[in-house]
Amino acid sequence: MATQKKFDKNALPANVKWKGDFDALVQRRFFRVLIPYSKTFYFLDKATQRGASYEMVKAFEKQINAELKTRHLKIHALFIPTARDRLIPDLAAGLGDIAVGNLTITPERTKLVDFCDPMGTGVSEILVTGPKSPKVKNTSDLASQEIYVRKSSSYYASLKAFNHELKDRGKNRLKLCRQMKTLKMKTFWKC
Repeated sequence: MATQKKFDKNALPANVKWKGDFDALVQRRFFRVLIPYSKTFYFLDKATQRGASYEMVKAFEKQINAELKTRHLKIHALFIPTARDRLIPDLAAGLGDIAVGNLTITPERTKLVDFCDPMGTGVSEILVTGPKSPKVKNTSDLASQEIYVRKSSSYYASLKAFNHELKDRGKNRLKLCRQMKTLKMKTFWKC
Protein backbone atom coordinates (compact mmCIF):
# COMPACT_ATOMS: atom_id res chain seq x y z
CA MET A 1 0.00 0.00 0.00
CA ALA A 2 1.47 3.38 -0.99
CA THR A 3 2.25 5.72 1.90
CA GLN A 4 2.56 8.96 -0.10
CA LYS A 5 0.08 11.19 -1.88
CA LYS A 6 -1.25 10.05 -5.23
CA PHE A 7 0.68 11.26 -8.26
CA ASP A 8 0.10 11.42 -11.96
CA LYS A 9 1.20 8.04 -13.36
CA ASN A 10 1.94 9.72 -16.70
CA ALA A 11 4.40 12.18 -15.14
CA LEU A 12 8.06 11.26 -14.85
CA PRO A 13 8.26 10.15 -11.19
CA ALA A 14 12.01 10.60 -10.71
CA ASN A 15 11.71 13.28 -8.04
CA VAL A 16 8.46 12.19 -6.36
CA LYS A 17 8.74 10.68 -2.88
CA TRP A 18 6.89 7.37 -2.85
CA LYS A 19 7.06 4.18 -0.82
CA GLY A 20 5.17 0.97 -1.42
CA ASP A 21 5.44 -2.79 -1.47
CA PHE A 22 6.16 -5.05 -4.45
CA ASP A 23 2.47 -5.31 -5.42
CA ALA A 24 2.29 -1.51 -5.61
CA LEU A 25 5.39 -1.47 -7.83
CA VAL A 26 3.78 -4.02 -10.14
CA GLN A 27 0.63 -1.93 -10.34
CA ARG A 28 2.75 1.17 -11.03
CA ARG A 29 4.59 -0.78 -13.79
CA PHE A 30 8.04 0.64 -13.02
CA PHE A 31 10.66 0.73 -10.30
CA ARG A 32 13.18 3.50 -9.74
CA VAL A 33 16.84 2.51 -9.50
CA LEU A 34 19.23 4.90 -7.73
CA ILE A 35 22.64 4.30 -9.30
CA PRO A 36 25.98 6.16 -9.22
CA TYR A 37 28.01 6.84 -12.34
CA SER A 38 31.05 4.57 -12.71
CA LYS A 39 33.50 3.63 -15.45
CA THR A 40 32.43 -0.01 -15.21
CA PHE A 41 29.12 -0.29 -13.35
CA TYR A 42 26.98 2.48 -14.88
CA PHE A 43 27.82 4.98 -17.59
CA LEU A 44 26.44 6.53 -20.74
CA ASP A 45 27.92 5.66 -24.12
CA LYS A 46 26.57 8.57 -26.17
CA ALA A 47 22.86 8.20 -25.33
CA THR A 48 23.00 4.49 -24.43
CA GLN A 49 23.09 3.30 -20.82
CA ARG A 50 25.73 0.64 -20.15
CA GLY A 51 27.68 -1.05 -17.37
CA ALA A 52 27.68 -4.15 -15.16
CA SER A 53 25.11 -2.76 -12.70
CA TYR A 54 22.90 -1.59 -15.56
CA GLU A 55 22.96 -5.08 -17.12
CA MET A 56 22.23 -6.70 -13.74
CA VAL A 57 19.15 -4.50 -13.22
CA LYS A 58 17.94 -5.14 -16.79
CA ALA A 59 18.24 -8.90 -16.11
CA PHE A 60 16.21 -8.40 -12.90
CA GLU A 61 13.60 -6.46 -14.90
CA LYS A 62 13.43 -9.29 -17.44
CA GLN A 63 13.07 -11.90 -14.66
CA ILE A 64 10.22 -9.97 -13.01
CA ASN A 65 8.37 -9.69 -16.33
CA ALA A 66 8.88 -13.39 -17.08
CA GLU A 67 7.71 -14.54 -13.64
CA LEU A 68 4.65 -12.26 -13.70
CA LYS A 69 3.91 -13.10 -17.37
CA THR A 70 3.38 -9.40 -18.09
CA ARG A 71 3.49 -9.88 -21.88
CA HIS A 72 2.91 -6.42 -23.43
CA LEU A 73 2.32 -4.49 -20.21
CA LYS A 74 5.88 -4.79 -18.94
CA ILE A 75 7.37 -3.45 -15.74
CA HIS A 76 10.32 -1.16 -16.45
CA ALA A 77 13.40 -0.04 -14.54
CA LEU A 78 13.85 3.74 -14.42
CA PHE A 79 17.52 4.58 -13.79
CA ILE A 80 18.18 7.68 -11.71
CA PRO A 81 21.86 8.71 -11.58
CA THR A 82 22.58 9.49 -7.93
CA ALA A 83 25.71 10.58 -6.07
CA ARG A 84 27.16 7.68 -4.08
CA ASP A 85 26.73 9.46 -0.75
CA ARG A 86 23.02 10.05 -1.53
CA LEU A 87 22.10 6.41 -2.36
CA ILE A 88 20.98 5.33 1.11
CA PRO A 89 19.47 8.66 2.26
CA ASP A 90 17.48 9.04 -0.98
CA LEU A 91 16.31 5.42 -0.87
CA ALA A 92 15.20 5.84 2.75
CA ALA A 93 13.39 9.06 1.80
CA GLY A 94 11.39 7.30 -0.93
CA LEU A 95 13.14 8.89 -3.91
CA GLY A 96 13.97 5.45 -5.30
CA ASP A 97 12.84 1.84 -4.94
CA ILE A 98 16.23 0.13 -5.29
CA ALA A 99 19.78 1.40 -4.80
CA VAL A 100 22.60 -0.28 -6.73
CA GLY A 101 26.16 0.58 -5.90
CA ASN A 102 28.34 -2.13 -4.34
CA LEU A 103 27.37 -0.99 -0.87
CA THR A 104 28.83 -2.59 2.23
CA ILE A 105 26.18 -3.86 4.63
CA THR A 106 26.80 -2.19 8.00
CA PRO A 107 24.70 -2.11 11.19
CA GLU A 108 24.15 1.64 10.74
CA ARG A 109 22.90 1.19 7.18
CA THR A 110 20.57 -1.71 8.05
CA LYS A 111 18.78 0.63 10.45
CA LEU A 112 17.85 2.80 7.43
CA VAL A 113 17.18 0.36 4.57
CA ASP A 114 16.84 -3.35 3.80
CA PHE A 115 19.55 -5.17 1.86
CA CYS A 116 19.38 -8.15 -0.47
CA ASP A 117 21.73 -11.08 0.03
CA PRO A 118 25.30 -9.84 -0.55
CA MET A 119 27.07 -10.62 -3.81
CA GLY A 120 30.28 -11.25 -1.87
CA THR A 121 31.18 -11.99 1.74
CA GLY A 122 34.41 -12.17 3.70
CA VAL A 123 35.71 -9.08 1.91
CA SER A 124 38.79 -7.51 3.51
CA GLU A 125 39.62 -3.84 3.49
CA ILE A 126 43.21 -3.11 2.52
CA LEU A 127 45.35 -0.02 2.76
CA VAL A 128 46.57 1.41 -0.52
CA THR A 129 49.43 3.91 -0.45
CA GLY A 130 51.47 5.85 -2.95
CA PRO A 131 55.22 5.56 -3.62
CA LYS A 132 56.03 8.62 -1.46
CA SER A 133 53.96 7.44 1.51
CA PRO A 134 55.60 6.15 4.70
CA LYS A 135 56.17 2.39 4.76
CA VAL A 136 53.52 0.43 6.65
CA LYS A 137 54.51 -2.99 7.99
CA ASN A 138 51.70 -3.39 10.53
CA THR A 139 48.65 -1.54 11.77
CA SER A 140 50.63 0.24 14.52
CA ASP A 141 52.60 2.04 11.79
CA LEU A 142 49.40 3.87 10.87
CA ALA A 143 49.25 5.77 14.18
CA SER A 144 49.25 9.56 13.57
CA GLN A 145 49.06 9.07 9.78
CA GLU A 146 46.66 11.05 7.59
CA ILE A 147 44.06 8.85 5.90
CA TYR A 148 41.79 10.36 3.24
CA VAL A 149 38.33 8.82 3.19
CA ARG A 150 34.76 9.77 2.25
CA LYS A 151 32.70 10.19 5.41
CA SER A 152 29.76 8.46 3.69
CA SER A 153 31.78 5.31 2.92
CA SER A 154 31.87 2.17 5.05
CA TYR A 155 35.66 2.64 5.24
CA TYR A 156 35.10 5.69 7.44
CA ALA A 157 33.22 3.62 10.04
CA SER A 158 35.97 0.96 9.95
CA LEU A 159 38.67 3.58 10.45
CA LYS A 160 36.78 5.16 13.35
CA ALA A 161 36.58 1.74 15.01
CA PHE A 162 40.31 1.25 14.35
CA ASN A 163 40.99 4.64 16.00
CA HIS A 164 39.25 3.36 19.15
CA GLU A 165 41.50 0.27 19.08
CA LEU A 166 44.61 2.47 18.76
CA LYS A 167 43.46 4.62 21.67
CA ASP A 168 42.82 1.53 23.81
CA ARG A 169 46.38 0.33 23.06
CA GLY A 170 47.80 3.74 24.05
CA LYS A 171 48.79 4.60 20.46
CA ASN A 172 48.24 7.86 18.62
CA ARG A 173 45.08 7.85 16.54
CA LEU A 174 44.75 8.24 12.79
CA LYS A 175 44.07 11.66 11.33
CA LEU A 176 40.95 11.07 9.27
CA CYS A 177 40.83 13.62 6.45
CA ARG A 178 37.60 14.01 4.56
CA GLN A 179 37.94 13.15 0.90
CA MET A 180 35.97 15.27 -1.56
CA LYS A 181 32.58 13.65 -2.29
CA THR A 182 33.11 13.85 -6.04
CA LEU A 183 36.27 11.74 -5.96
CA LYS A 184 36.08 7.97 -5.88
CA MET A 185 38.41 5.76 -3.89
CA LYS A 186 39.89 4.61 -7.21
CA THR A 187 41.45 8.07 -7.56
CA PHE A 188 43.96 7.16 -4.85
CA TRP A 189 44.66 3.66 -6.14
CA LYS A 190 46.71 4.73 -9.13
CA CYS A 191 50.41 3.87 -8.78
